[in-house]
Amino acid sequence: MKTALLSVDLQNDYFDDGKFPLIGIKTAAANATLAMGYGAVMSTDQVIAQLSGSGHKR
Repeated sequence: MKTALLSVDLQNDYFDDGKFPLIGIKTAAANATLAMGYGAVMSTDQVIAQLSGSGHKR
């Protein structure tokens, strides 16, 4: 079995000036950056999921 790092898109809308600000997003983004850097150093496979619009209107 292989290990991989899965990162899910941290969109601008989740930050303080965005449409859907989340508590702790800056810490989460910093931790994601550290994890991805560590994964690169350790030659860990990385999968990055970027979410896109679904066409739903609010």
